[in-house]
Amino acid sequence: MNKIIALTTMLLTLTVFAGERTIQVRGEWNTIVNDDRASILLTVETLDSNAKKASSTTDRIYNSLIKEVQRLKLKNFKMESTNYRLTKKYKWNKGTKKFLGHSATIGLRVKTSQIKRIGEVVQKAHKVGVKNIGDLKTYIAESTRKNVYLDGLAKASQDAKGKADRMLETLGAKRSHVLRIVEGASRFNPIPGPRPMFAMEKSSRSEPAPAAIQGGESSVAISVTITFEIK
Repeated sequence: MNKIIALTTMLLTLTVFAGERTIQVRGEWNTIVNDDRASILLTVETLDSNAKKASSTTDRIYNSLIKEVQRLKLKNFKMESTNYRLTKKYKWNKGTKKFLGHSATIGLRVKTSQIKRIGEVVQKAHKVGVKNIGDLKTYIAESTRKNVYLDGLAKASQDAKGKADRMLETLGAKRSHVLRIVEGASRFNPIPGPRPMFAMEKSSRSEPAPAAIQGGESSVAISVTITFEIK
């Protein structure tokens, strides 16, 4: 479940137009939201003197990897193939170019809402012989961003309305209907901190134990500017 900490700021922009009897107020809403998605890139690579054998070995390992990951039955699970390549590899030694073999490479990007289970994905990759594992990311899903944004607009509007009422009460006036609403820029800023990393923990079993991954947090700021008519 997302952790949301709401803070209502007291910043405001107030404008009273002579003769028009209007008041313009900016409402703001700030919160902190946890990342609710993670993705990781698993890259299968085989080097062989025979191009066909390198390709077939990579395909076999890749298909085994897909089956192992699917068995985890992760929530909000998505996967996509990336970077399929078949190239020749060389090494330079004292000005001499030496042929090392044919390299067949294909990546599998795995995404899930179960961030803490990414370690299990890494474990399955190790099981089938995948050694190139990286590009771990945690982030906020687009659907979550939309829901937080819409919720923030409503709360920022309430903040603007409350400010207008308090100010007008002090002046002995009252707010009437809304004349104009302008959405402000929304900001989703990652909070600096340790980047998500994984490391396979020691285990008495032949397979390393999966490490639990922790996601990051983002600060969110949403604002609206509302113009009310004054009674």
